[in-house]
Order: sequence, then C-alpha cells, then structure tokens
Amino acid sequence: MATYVGGTHECIASIPTHSHLESFLIGVNDSVTWDTGTINPPPQVIDGALTTGRRSV
Repeated sequence: MATYVGGTHECIASIPTHSHLESFLIGVNDSVTWDTGTINPPPQVIDGALTTGRRSV
C-alpha cells in the first residue's frame, strides 16, 4: 500500500525523520507497485502455495 503526501519542502522533508512512520522520498517517475519493492519481495508460488517471500530467522 502506498500513500502520496504533498506539502511544502519542509513538511515533506520532516516525514522520513519520524520514528513511527515507514516512509521514503520518491521521484515522480518512481513506481510504487507491489512488484517493485526492495524491502518486502513480491509473493511467490512454491508447491502450489502462495508465500510472502520472507525468511524465518
């Protein structure tokens, strides 16, 4: 899920510094679709089961 936030440069620059938010500054040509994420990989089908792609530690 993605939420776009618009505001002054000062407002937008303060968002990634907030410890309770996961946020990234992106450009107008950056994609935020499910298959472009680098932190949580897209789901995979293994032996007919959908997985999240995350590993257990």
